[in-house]
Amino acid sequence: MRDWIVMTASGQMPSRCKGRYRRVAVVEIEEAGIVPKMISERAKGVRRIVRDYGPKSVGKTEACAYQRTLVVANAFAERLRGQHAAAIARVADALNGGMALSATEMAMLD
Repeated sequence: MRDWIVMTASGQMPSRCKGRYRRVAVVEIEEAGIVPKMISERAKGVRRIVRDYGPKSVGKTEACAYQRTLVVANAFAERLRGQHAAAIARVADALNGGMALSATEMAMLD
């Protein structure tokens, strides 16, 4: 079963940018429990990169851009998991004689 995870990596910035930067992305993986080695669609176990937030500045407090982006990315991944679980529940209902699924719901289950 597929899953969505939040991945971080060191941000590549020009030498004129001082400070530390980290890249944040929401990645769809093929099965739960696998953590890819890099944020790339070529990485083993990655289906696609759902959203890449780019490099964010790492500060000393929870109010820094990196920490705020992590909160947003985790909420987005949770929303995707919830939508997927709801679609699976609708499939189970359809198989038990409930309403038929729409084309978009069938595509999400792929």
